[in-house]
Amino acid sequence: MTNGQQSVISRRVTAWLLAVGVASFTCAVLLSMFGGGLGPGPSAGANAYSVSAIGHRALAETLRTLGIQVVLSRHRSAQRAGSAALLVVAEPRLSSEDAEDLGTELAEAETILLVLPKWRGRAGALNPLWVERTRLLPETTVETVLRAIASDAAITRVPGGLTWSAYGLQGSIGPGVEAQLINSSAMEPRIRVGDGILVGEVHTDRGQRIVVVSDPDILSNHGLARDDNAAIVVSLIEELRPPGAPVIFDEVAHGFARRPSVWQPLFEVPLVVPTALAAIAIAVTLWAGTGRFGGPIPAPKRLRAGKRDLIANAADLLALGGHHRETLQRYFAVTLRAVAARLNAPPGLDQRKTMDWADHLAQRRGLACRIRPLGDELKALTAASRFDADRALRLAARLHRWRKDMTDGC
Repeated sequence: MTNGQQSVISRRVTAWLLAVGVASFTCAVLLSMFGGGLGPGPSAGANAYSVSAIGHRALAETLRTLGIQVVLSRHRSAQRAGSAALLVVAEPRLSSEDAEDLGTELAEAETILLVLPKWRGRAGALNPLWVERTRLLPETTVETVLRAIASDAAITRVPGGLTWSAYGLQGSIGPGVEAQLINSSAMEPRIRVGDGILVGEVHTDRGQRIVVVSDPDILSNHGLARDDNAAIVVSLIEELRPPGAPVIFDEVAHGFARRPSVWQPLFEVPLVVPTALAAIAIAVTLWAGTGRFGGPIPAPKRLRAGKRDLIANAADLLALGGHHRETLQRYFAVTLRAVAARLNAPPGLDQRKTMDWADHLAQRRGLACRIRPLGDELKALTAASRFDADRALRLAARLHRWRKDMTDGC
């Protein structure tokens, strides 16, 4: 209500506008915070999101099952790892220009497990999560990544079916698949297969420790379950990572980079608690303010002395209490008695006989007004289940006119 008049916007419309506005604002904020962090779409490539044969999802889930915290990083992976986590860069797909800057990009990570690329796969037409065809990457492409770490290193590929021992376990690469090994004098061998290096280690001038896995088939989804490959890879990761530290899989090199949001930390521990309290406070404030939408309600007028104001206040009280029927019946009876007293009706008549007497008198005097139809309308109006206030007001006006006609004779 504004200045005693009905508001242009009803409460129901106001509630809908507020609901739509809050929902839209919430969706916009959530999209700005998490729109880039909801995870990539279907992928069959060599990344930790992929469940295809050449993907690394199985390794990430194996580590999680063992109670190791795994982070799939899509921004500033090396900076996030630092000296407090193991950074895994598995099969980065880099151009020759990007590969040259690989060492610089990883400079902030102290310990890195680098897995060289090997396969290029094409997603299946029926199931985009699987690969329907794979082919080996050219050796020069793999060496581009490798030489960013060891400048004299080269790649050799030998027939599959190889086995080796590490950590007292036996690993293998399946038959029919070429094994990919490293030849390098600058790299310290950790696991040898024949004359080649399967797992080698390099220490940089910055004090970094970089362990290179030449063949991703020992830890990809299709090769992890072969012989003791899973146990060997987990043992290698446990040796490299600081005690209790997480393992960060870099997914920026696979094209899954996203721009970090300044809002996202507000919904992570520990800031999520004050964020939730602030959201509750805002919600309560909005809820409390909905009842005061629009202009201020004017202050009630002061009660004044006089018959007119007394009658108006009494009418308001009766209306507020819902006594419309009783008020109309009372007005009818009072009006009938007033006319009967004014025109000297016989004493002792009840209401019905008084109405007959009044109508008979009106007929004798040639007046058109009659009280009986008004009485019948009163009975129908007060007996109705829903009281019609407009009809009652018109009936009261006709009663007043009937009284004037009877007493004034016009």
